[in-house]
Amino acid sequence: IYQTSIFEYMVILGFALFSCHGFRIRSDLMFFEILMLLFPLFFLTAEAASKYMFFTLVGIYYYFRIQEDYEMFYAIRLPIMAFGVFTALVTWFSFFFPFAYVGHVLPLLPESEALAYSFTRRNMYMGFTTHYSRNAFYILLAIQLLFSELYCRKGRKMKKSLPGILLLLFLFLTELLVAKRGPLLFLILSLMLLVILKDPGLSGKLKKTMIYAAAVFILGVLAVWLVPGADNIVVRMAASIQTGDITTGRLALYRVGVGMFLEHPLFGCGWDSFRRVVWGATDQGVHNDYIQLLGETGIIGFLMVMTANFYGLAYTMRAYRRFRGNACSGTREQIGLSFCLAYQIFFLLDSLTGLPHFSYEINTLYLMTCGYGVGVYQKSRRAELAEAEEERRE
Repeated sequence: IYQTSIFEYMVILGFALFSCHGFRIRSDLMFFEILMLLFPLFFLTAEAASKYMFFTLVGIYYYFRIQEDYEMFYAIRLPIMAFGVFTALVTWFSFFFPFAYVGHVLPLLPESEALAYSFTRRNMYMGFTTHYSRNAFYILLAIQLLFSELYCRKGRKMKKSLPGILLLLFLFLTELLVAKRGPLLFLILSLMLLVILKDPGLSGKLKKTMIYAAAVFILGVLAVWLVPGADNIVVRMAASIQTGDITTGRLALYRVGVGMFLEHPLFGCGWDSFRRVVWGATDQGVHNDYIQLLGETGIIGFLMVMTANFYGLAYTMRAYRRFRGNACSGTREQIGLSFCLAYQIFFLLDSLTGLPHFSYEINTLYLMTCGYGVGVYQKSRRAELAEAEEERRE
């Protein structure tokens, strides 16, 4: 499985280090950032290059780039929001006008015949993407962006917030129609944890959590009852329960992944080896990133990825605590950190049932959000130290 050479290692490592040219690796983050730079070495165990490998290197580059100029992160917010709303509109168009969708929209996408089969026979609503999971992901991003802005500016008058609230409800209804159970659950949990972390008082946290949980439950029940198509998630859950396997056959994949880890526990069986082991049974992954990382990269690779992931989350949380007070209410930093923290929490939760570490879109954005969190924290920390030094001199 391992088809590597010293030259290949040097090329990949050199490219990764070149990504950081001109950017400082700070001492308090050195361990985290060295792990991030070394992890692409595992790609050399794959049989062929892929989009994932390229975009991971791009993500590493932007992790460092955004630290130095985190204002550039705001430039991606509008396109993400716009596409999330657009694909949600297309999703409802496909629900109300399925023949027009199959005849006029799907031909604009690659592999339109396969998409038409999934849509008509398997009840998969992919909007203007190539898979209903990807559709759910982009709508989810729009929800997190919009929720972060509304929550950080909750002191505004209702008249100004009403359009955003209505749009948020529309996007949530679309998620019910798309009916990706795991991502929807983890989305709700990520937003609830965001609310909890914003309030430093325990009683306030519990009270807000209960209020939001009750509101989400009531709105969900009303939506399923009143809105056509919103009951699709209930239909999919009922279908999986009737089969007796709510994991939809993934337990067998979990066993394969664990078996790979037990066979080569230290360095794993090689990047992308799971697909070769189960070739013909599935063209996807384990649907549990933690098991797949253990199976393909062993305990060494797993610890590198998890350490890097949680380092990024820890620094984003530190920055979030600095900007969560009323004095920073509605600032760009607070809104940006709220989105980044919610997304990172979702990413790690979704790894239990999805493939976020192995999706180039999802993983690249995770690296970018880590860069934003680290960049905001470092800038505020430097300003704080400079202010303390100035007071000391006075």
